[in-house]
Amino acid sequence: MGYDLPMRLRFLSLAFVVFTAITVRAQSTQADIEARLLHQPLYLLGLWQDDNLKFDSSGCLLAPSAPLPFTLSGIEITKVQLKPDRLLLTGRRFGLVFKDLTLQRVALKHEGIHLELAVPPTGDYAPALGKIFTADLADLIPLMAPQWQNFATKNFGHSAVPTTAATEQPKSLPSVRRVGGGVFPPKVLYAPEPEFTQSARDLKIGGKCLVYFQIGTDGKISRVSIIRPIGVGLDERAIAAVQSYKFAPATENGGPVRVEMNAEVNFQVF
Repeated sequence: MGYDLPMRLRFLSLAFVVFTAITVRAQSTQADIEARLLHQPLYLLGLWQDDNLKFDSSGCLLAPSAPLPFTLSGIEITKVQLKPDRLLLTGRRFGLVFKDLTLQRVALKHEGIHLELAVPPTGDYAPALGKIFTADLADLIPLMAPQWQNFATKNFGHSAVPTTAATEQPKSLPSVRRVGGGVFPPKVLYAPEPEFTQSARDLKIGGKCLVYFQIGTDGKISRVSIIRPIGVGLDERAIAAVQSYKFAPATENGGPVRVEMNAEVNFQVF
């Protein structure tokens, strides 16, 4: 499944209307819950990593679970079992892969995921399910790392409009220079190779993640931001690699200056 990012506003507007229409109705029967969840392209609102998740009757997770990158938080519910005292859900995880300006969901090679919800006092699971699942990537933006915020807001936000945001870099301050002319480039002292995620290895997904960053007069990295992502958790690995880079600062007229740069972090599949 894929769709162009600039066309996403129309897609999500329709999805939001449909999803909202579903969520306002009580979901107390197996048929109601299946209509809302079964085989829908959903995301876990908590970005939970564990594959066995238990929730109380209000939809709050009972035990802590470490977060995943949002590009690994997709889920499709494949089985719904409504018991007298709880709701059991079985599903499979999906990742997001960026192909140019097309966003695709890919099934992850995974054992599967199981969720258990305690029955609410009213018998209506709708409010609890609303805390666990979303069909709208915009709902995940507050949970994303700062390095994603510029890209995600432009491409996934409810006010997103057709732009070339996938290759647009953050606005810099006037005092920040670009290499060229009398500005000599910084010297690389240390630039480690990025590490693959297991999901990317399993699916043989690679590519080049374009990252924006600034190098201060002390050679330190700041303002790291995603410009062109890959997906399935590789972008977080690209950010980690860039943040560990070490430089001797750029210079102008013999003195250090702050510069902004883009770097392609390459993940090669062998």
